[in-house]
Amino acid sequence: MARFYPTRIPVGKLVWLFILAVALWDVGTAWRFRATLPEWEANPAALAVYRLGGITALVIYRTGLLAFAWRASRLPARSAGLVTWTAGLVHLALAVQLLRAWDELPKLP
Repeated sequence: MARFYPTRIPVGKLVWLFILAVALWDVGTAWRFRATLPEWEANPAALAVYRLGGITALVIYRTGLLAFAWRASRLPARSAGLVTWTAGLVHLALAVQLLRAWDELPKLP
């Protein structure tokens, strides 16, 4: 009788998939509601980037931050694993914020 061994998926990969999904949601939300972005964006750095370069600069900024965090989590350092969990918690908070604001965003002028 053959034994069944479930495939083990590393938790870190699942966390990064979650981070990527929330980041795409965040960028998609920023793109969809770009006309009112200064009224609802909570990140002052992202707002400054948006005001300086528009939505394209904001997407590049967001992509760069995500790529930097991903690369930092892959470094051969003892603290590199903390980057994944920190980024995961930040994106969990971002997902909660997006969920809470989702009904209100279309009502902005």
